[in-house]
Amino acid sequence: MAQRPLQGSTAFVYQGILQREGEDTIVAIKTPRCAPPDDREALKCILREVHLWSKLHHDNIVRMRGISAEFGFTISIISDWMGMGDERTYVQNNAIDPRPLLFDIVTGLDYLHSHDSGPIVHSDLKGVSGVAPDIMSYLIKLL
Repeated sequence: MAQRPLQGSTAFVYQGILQREGEDTIVAIKTPRCAPPDDREALKCILREVHLWSKLHHDNIVRMRGISAEFGFTISIISDWMGMGDERTYVQNNAIDPRPLLFDIVTGLDYLHSHDSGPIVHSDLKGVSGVAPDIMSYLIKLL
C-alpha cells in the first residue's frame, strides 16, 4: 500500500496491489476518515455505498472490486486504480483535448440519474473527486 494516501473529504484513498490467481492488479483502497469501529451510523453509510456501487455497471463508472476489513478498524472499498490523476490536473495539459473527458462525465452522470432502480445523485462531484482517463479508457469515479 502507498505511504501517502490521497485525501478526500470523507475518506483516504490508498494505492494497493490486489493479488488473485497469480496476477497482481493495482487498485484503489478507499478507507473512511473518521469512523470508529463501533459507529453504527458510519458503518451503515459505508455499507449503503458498497451496496449501491455494486449495482453499477457502466464504462464511465469505476468498477468496485470488493471490500476489505484489513485497513484500520472499518470497511474499505476496493476499486480499480486510475493512474492519470484527477480531472482538473488532466485538463490542464494543453496537449489533451478535454471534450472526450467531458462527454464521458456527462454520460456517466446520465447513467446514474436514469438508473433502473431510480435516480442516483452524486453528492460530491468536483474536479478533484474523479480520476482522469487511464491510458485509453475514460473511466470516471462518480461515487
